[in-house]
Amino acid sequence: MAIDIAALVIVFVWAVFGYRKGFARQLFGLLAIVCVVLFSTPMAQIAEHVLADEADITMPGARMRVVLTSTCAAFIFIAVSLVGVFLRHTLIKGIKPAEKTDHVLGMTLGIIESAIGIYVIMCVFAMARDKIDKYIPEAGIYLDQSAVYRTADAYNAVAESPFTAPKNDSKDEPKDEPSGAESDADAGTGKSPRTL
Repeated sequence: MAIDIAALVIVFVWAVFGYRKGFARQLFGLLAIVCVVLFSTPMAQIAEHVLADEADITMPGARMRVVLTSTCAAFIFIAVSLVGVFLRHTLIKGIKPAEKTDHVLGMTLGIIESAIGIYVIMCVFAMARDKIDKYIPEAGIYLDQSAVYRTADAYNAVAESPFTAPKNDSKDEPKDEPSGAESDADAGTGKSPRTL
């Protein structure tokens, strides 16, 4: 119950922030984050080559990459955010129906963002439930009482994503034993059969 109340408070706060920021500003903020993830490393590599070749600036490799990647990320984020502010100001500002729609859609986007964030966190808790019960047994009581946790546990898409390692339950699966002909043929050579 306490987790459900906390989740509702988070959703409410995100909805209020979304309403105040508006849809266009939030959308360009998300677009800025995507652009930073996609383009900051390639831009940093180009800048590293330019600085090394043209300006003859040398710095230890890892330190230079971190400085350049951070600088490029900040530049990209600020540039995309400024474009968003400019477009919002020219297209929406001053038109009352557009402003109201922008705020309502911003509130909706805030609710969606917070719900996705809470869902992912609860899915991670569901995946780590064994360790949570082992190290913090009191937390398991709160998780069991939470409808948000039970829903995330029932529909856990994070555990089934291609980025998580599959569980290897070797207890249930029989081990592949070589057949009699394969083991007899390989017994004299000491080599195991090749498989592709």
